Amino acid sequence: MRTFFALLLLISILLLPYSIGEAQQQDTMERNELEETVMLYINALNLRDYQTAYAMISPQNQTYEDYVAGYAQTERIVPYFGRVGVATGSAYLNTVLLGYQTDGTVETYYGYFRLVNGMNYTPPVDASFLSSGSFQLIKDGTAPQNGTIMALVTEEWNPDATLPPEPLSLSAMSMPETITLLEYYDLINERDFATAYNQWLTPAQGLQTDYRLPYTDFVTGYNDTVAVTVYTNGAIDYPAYMQTGYPGRYVSAVLVAQHTDASFVAYSGCYALGNLPPVEWGIVNGQFTLLAETVPTTLTIMNALGELDCAQLEMGI
Repeated sequence: MRTFFALLLLISILLLPYSIGEAQQQDTMERNELEETVMLYINALNLRDYQTAYAMISPQNQTYEDYVAGYAQTERIVPYFGRVGVATGSAYLNTVLLGYQTDGTVETYYGYFRLVNGMNYTPPVDASFLSSGSFQLIKDGTAPQNGTIMALVTEEWNPDATLPPEPLSLSAMSMPETITLLEYYDLINERDFATAYNQWLTPAQGLQTDYRLPYTDFVTGYNDTVAVTVYTNGAIDYPAYMQTGYPGRYVSAVLVAQHTDASFVAYSGCYALGNLPPVEWGIVNGQFTLLAETVPTTLTIMNALGELDCAQLEMGI
């Protein structure tokens, strides 16, 4: 993953960095267009559709082979979008990227993407391109705390930003229960519905009720879904479930789904997970409601997660 951000840093040397003064001059691009374009790019990377991702960058100052090699150790990228700055013909999006690696670690990058309106090209192009950016690795190991991410993306971009001191507790996005959900949606994004379906626990594993949809309905529900990105606020015990002798956890989550028509929709809600040997964590049930019909900002995501009371959702468990 480091190779790509080296490319962004190289490109950004050729361009003037944005400032808040420029951001106040002219609003040339809708916030939603900016966030959705970057999310389309991240999803292409997560789906290993490197040709699509590579084509979204202009200029391309790296060979396609080197570009792809830069992601050889990356399992998935989870982006957090915050403050927007605009200048003539372009916009800038403060971003934190969590890069989950094949060795189980998380690389955290902080910086911004620059999106340029293709109508300013010669000749004009009816599209927008990721033209430059500036990212720095600020943590390598586990994901930062949600509060840290929130602070980084909602403030003005700072080229010298450092990670503030954090609690020693495991962050929400590095918890085992969170990893279970991230891997579950990796399977869905890969269209491996059979394996994803088997992540749900059943009466054969000790549950009193089977909360799964019929398999055909489960698969049909993702017919128009290209990719799903997961955000969580950590996990809490589910005491009633624990009385059965098995650990249970509620996980609050925001799910951002890209549809086949390149539109987005976000849902907020909760999953109930159970730990039934030999399964480390499996899904028991879930309940979600519509949050937004676009890519939500980090502020929207964090507010939604903070307002969720999983115990009050009455999932029937």
